[in-house]
Amino acid sequence: MEFFVKRLSQYFREREIISENQIDWCEYVLARYIHTITLLPLMIIIGCFFAPLMDVIILNWGVYYLRNQANGFHAKTFWGCVTFSICCEILALLLLVNLHFEILVILFVLSGLFILWVAPINNKRVHFDELEMESLRKGIRKRIAIYSAISFAVLLIVPKYFGGFALASVVVASLLLISKMGFGIQ
Repeated sequence: MEFFVKRLSQYFREREIISENQIDWCEYVLARYIHTITLLPLMIIIGCFFAPLMDVIILNWGVYYLRNQANGFHAKTFWGCVTFSICCEILALLLLVNLHFEILVILFVLSGLFILWVAPINNKRVHFDELEMESLRKGIRKRIAIYSAISFAVLLIVPKYFGGFALASVVVASLLLISKMGFGIQ
């Protein structure tokens, strides 16, 4: 996988589609999209062994939606990413079916505030400059506002699906915390 990403990035560089200083960024973006495309179907299938399909879809969508701007922990290898992602999903789904509703609401609020406080996370593979980081900060604020509005609408209309929204927020906050603690690609 890494070989393919490096070769494709080099191909883009040779054709002057990207500049020399964009190679790390290109590798990161390509790896991220390939991971998403290959990992999402696997995550949904595995998740269905632990929770209903709708909860699995909500959880995975929520994590992807928030994490896209927040960033957070990234494993150093593809297989590390696969393993860690599956473990996070299983843990979140097990919590989803076992936590009381009131606890989910509290976790949702606390994790949303934590994401606003910490996100976005930068790392050496992406190395955002300050202007890009400010843009991401604005982006995550908008996403948290939209995500919160959708979540609270779901809470009022179909409360049984709120837990997936809450735990997606908890997963993203946890990934930010793990990255801040120095684990993964820094």
